[in-house]
Formats: sequence, structure tokens, C-alpha cells
Amino acid sequence: MTTADLKNDQLPNNRLEVFKSNTKLVKASDGLFNCSLKLLDGSSITIPMREDGMINATMLCKAHGKKLLTNYTRNKETKEYLEELSSDMRISITQLIEVCKGNTSKFQQGTWVHRKVAIHLAQWLSPNFAVQVSNWLDELFITGKVELGQEKSNKELENKFQEQIKLLTQEKETISRQLTSVTQNHNKMLKRRRRGVYEIGNVVYIMFHVAFTKHLQSKDFYLYN
Repeated sequence: MTTADLKNDQLPNNRLEVFKSNTKLVKASDGLFNCSLKLLDGSSITIPMREDGMINATMLCKAHGKKLLTNYTRNKETKEYLEELSSDMRISITQLIEVCKGNTSKFQQGTWVHRKVAIHLAQWLSPNFAVQVSNWLDELFITGKVELGQEKSNKELENKFQEQIKLLTQEKETISRQLTSVTQNHNKMLKRRRRGVYEIGNVVYIMFHVAFTKHLQSKDFYLYN
């Protein structure tokens, strides 16, 4: 399959673009990104990805040109993987693989797959595709955003990831200190609280029934030794 064949099968709401660029991700519209997939001939092709990480698997397979998506979904290993992933994530397989027919303002037609399925699919297609798809997801989920026209190198992504780990560690330490402080204050209050000291002996219990207060002018007292 050539790049010309891919252009003829373009999506109406998002013109399939073949170009040479260093940009991995470009925001196309609200909730949708164009992912630049570099082909073996040096050219690149756009693969749509939603902001929730769902990737257009139909276009990914067409970009490869030699393997069909139906072959992937019917594969025994794929079925076992989907069942295991569905069980682990506690979501249905239909949520891992969404088939959209027709184009709307919210989604494009084709088969969209969960980010974990996308990586598994890319590995099935080729090692090169697997690396690129992983990089897309790293850029989107590690940075939390996509900057127009700015490529994130693996080193930048790793640095960003380490920054997030550092922030989470600091947040955990802060919470731990606050919890320790609350526990210490609670223990101090328990020590300061006065407790009545009574001599050992007979005890008198005073009891009354609340329901009778409307009918009796005075409460009934029951004394027990």
C-alpha cells in the first residue's frame, strides 16, 4: 500500500495528511490529536488519537499495509490477551475495542482501541510501530498535554516522569507528617482529658423512659443497688 492509497481512503472530518515532520502529536480539535507515524520509506502519516488514549486502529493497520485489523482481532493470542485485560481492568472488551460507524463532530469512523490494546496491536504489526505508539502515549500521559509543533524527546519525557515521581513522593511525605502531627495532638488531648475517680462500692443508676415524658408530670426513677 502506498501513501497515495491511504490518501484516497481519508476521513472526511480529518483530512489524512502525509508529510515529513519531527512532530509526534498535534492537536487537531477538542479531544483529538493527530499522531505522526513515521514509515520505513521516511515519510509520515497521521493516525488519529483521542485525548483518553483511544487510537484509531483501522488507520494504524492501513499504515502498515500488510496486516489486517480483522486478522488481529481473530487471533487466538489476541483473544486471550483481551480477555485477560478485560478481567484485570474490570471493563468489557467492547470498551477496549470500539467500532464507530459514520463520522460525527465527536468521533471518526473506524475501530478505536484502548491505549494498552494499541500497544499490543502495534507490537503485532511491527517493532517500529510499537516504539512509536508507546512514545505517543508517553507524551500524552506523562506530560498531561500536547504542545503544538513541539516534539518531546525520550530524555524530556523521562525527566518529566521523574519530576512527577518526585512531586508524588513529596506529597506522600507531607501527608505522612500531617498524619503524625494529628496523631500526636490526639494523644496529648487524651492525656489532658479529666477522668472522674469513684470509690469502689454500690452504684445507683437513674433511668427514665423518654416516651412517657409527655404523659407524666414527673419522671420515674428506678434505683438499683
